[in-house]
Parts: sequence; C-alpha cells; structure tokens
Amino acid sequence: MKFSGLTLFALALVLAAGGTVSSQPNRGIDHFSGFDHIQAADIQMNMGTGDFKIPSRFTAVRSGTDITADIGAGNSKKKILHAIGHVLVHQNKQFGTGADATKVTQEPSTLTCDKLDADGTRKFYVATGSVHFTQTNRDMTSNGGTLDDVNHVLHLEGDVHVRDKDQYVDADVLDYNTQTGELNLHGTPATMRLPAESPAPAGYDHIQATTINWNMTGGDFEIPTRFTAVRSGTEISADEGDGNSRGKILHATGHVVVHQEKQFGTGNDVAKVTQEASTLTCDKLDADGSRKYYVATGNVHFTQVNRDMTAKSGTLDDANHLLHLEGDVHIRDKSNYIDADTVDYNTQTGNVDMHGAPAKIRLPVESPAPAAPKTQATKKPKKGR
Repeated sequence: MKFSGLTLFALALVLAAGGTVSSQPNRGIDHFSGFDHIQAADIQMNMGTGDFKIPSRFTAVRSGTDITADIGAGNSKKKILHAIGHVLVHQNKQFGTGADATKVTQEPSTLTCDKLDADGTRKFYVATGSVHFTQTNRDMTSNGGTLDDVNHVLHLEGDVHVRDKDQYVDADVLDYNTQTGELNLHGTPATMRLPAESPAPAGYDHIQATTINWNMTGGDFEIPTRFTAVRSGTEISADEGDGNSRGKILHATGHVVVHQEKQFGTGNDVAKVTQEASTLTCDKLDADGSRKYYVATGNVHFTQVNRDMTAKSGTLDDANHLLHLEGDVHIRDKSNYIDADTVDYNTQTGNVDMHGAPAKIRLPVESPAPAAPKTQATKKPKKGR
C-alpha cells in the first residue's frame, strides 16, 4: 500500500504506535481496501485495525469500475467500503480475452443509490434507497438491490420497474444478467407491458404472471406459471407460455382461454354492436400479435351468443373476423345443429360455410300435436218397467 506525501520514517512511527494517519489533500491512496486507488480531500485511517473514514466526496477505482459518494467508511484489511450519499457506480464496457479480445462481453452500466456496501474481495455490492440502474437502452429502478460483479447478476427488490425502449416490466423481485440481458421476474403479479397498437396491430398491452423469464436483448421469454396476456378487447390466459416480445409471438399451453369483448362501431355508429363477445378455449394456442392471428390445437371450443362450436383444431383471424374449424366439427345454434369436416364462420355476420363428406344440418323436427283423448259415451240407465 502506498501513501502519498508520507515518508517511510513517519509511516514506521505511526505503525509502531498503531495510530491514525491522513492522506494529504487530493493525493489519495493506492491499492487500498480492494481498490486500485481511492482519492479524496481527506482520508482518516487506523493502521492497526484497518478502519478508515472518508469525510468528504471521494472516488474509489479499480479496473473497469469507479465508485463515487459524498462520504465513506470501511476497513482496509477486510476490503469493505461503505459509501453514503449520491452514490454512483460506473462500470466500463468489458471485452473478451485471447482471440475474443475485441468482443464485447458486457455493455457499460451505471448504478446510483443512497447507500452502498461494497465487498472488495467478492466484488459484491449492496445498494439501498432510490436504486437506479442503466445499461444501453435499459433503465431500472427499485427500493433496493445487489450487484454480483463476479457472476454478472443484478438483483432488485421492491417496487421494481424496468424500461427497455418501448417495453416495460413491473415486479416485486427481479434478477438481471448484466452480460446476456436475461430477466427473471417475480411478483404478485409481475407484469410485462409491451408496445401498444399504434398505429398498426402489434403485440400485447401487458402480460401478467407470478414468474416471467425474459431476455431483453433477443426478446425471448418464458412464463412457467399461469398468466394473462391483455390487449384492447382481447384477453388470453393459460397454464404456461413462451414466445418473443420483439416478434410479437406468444405460445400458450394448458387450459387456454381467449376472451374477446363485444365490439362497437365508430363515429355515428359508436353505439352499434359490430361483433358480439366470444370465448375460445383449447389445449394449445400459437398467437401472432402483429397479425392478430391465432392457431388453436386440441379440444377447440368456441362460443358466441347462442352458438356453441367444437373441433379438433382451428384458426382465428381476428383482423378479418374469420374462425376456421377443422376435424369433427359440431355446431349448435339454439335448436339447430351442424356436423362437418371443415367450417368457416364469420364472427361479425354469423355466416357459416361448411365442407364435409357430407356436411349435415339437423333442424328441429316438428312433432305432431298430441291427439285429444277419446271419450266414450255413457249409456243411460234403462227405465224400469
């Protein structure tokens, strides 16, 4: 360890006495408490115990990382630093080694908070109060968190909010890989708020679940628990799902329910119903959020007003208001029945186009009215002679 401005003779006297020394103004200390250099107007340290105080704003530097704060304290032997007040942790862009020396392995980032406890040996930071983390286009805030610089994991807790361009996340707990951009969300529930439909159809307004794993770089996500995906007029729920937020693709599996609200006209027809509410259920659903196109597989069941339809599989083209059903199709509309191999159904007009070998329409059979019961004439008793 090197002290600027102190002679070796003076340093030896202090060490022998186990006393406290101070660095000269703005000179700093090298190789101290897990950092290459700490610079401040004043640093007070007990050489015997290793305890130190920094009563003014300081900067602590090690390869790739700078920490600044209003005041600090810690222990140089344990390589512990406590930073308080307007804390800023900046990490430079990181590169690979050897043949990958020009490859970026981690983008630069900045973490700010009210208080930071830094373990110089483990490169582990505990941030408290008004935590704010930024990296490339990502902006994250929370009540508290930790940064594990060895394993490249940022852990945030309490009122967590994330923004990545036009994508948003709300959660109670978040784990973020600072190298890969992968997110693991937990909440009650956690919410992914994806781009709204402006001006063309695209994605979902938000997705809610207790757990969401999301790679914010590539857009791939997994939802291992029951979830709800919502956009204006449409709600999808299922046992689990996965997809890509940038491609607006969602795969839903298990007890899938797609509910669409009643639709109305615009302008002078704002009170006119243009499409009745409907519900589609199936075992598996592949949804293209950009095209509003759904592929349903397994135990497909569609209901709208008095109409009830079942099939092995089908597609719903929401942009063109067309439901296509295939395989053992059965339809009931009040007391009317249809059996076919293939059915195309317009969800706005109610028109049905059937195909089959053969397609059948079973209409109500009018039963004859019950005949009135025959009555037998009663014989009058004969008068006695």
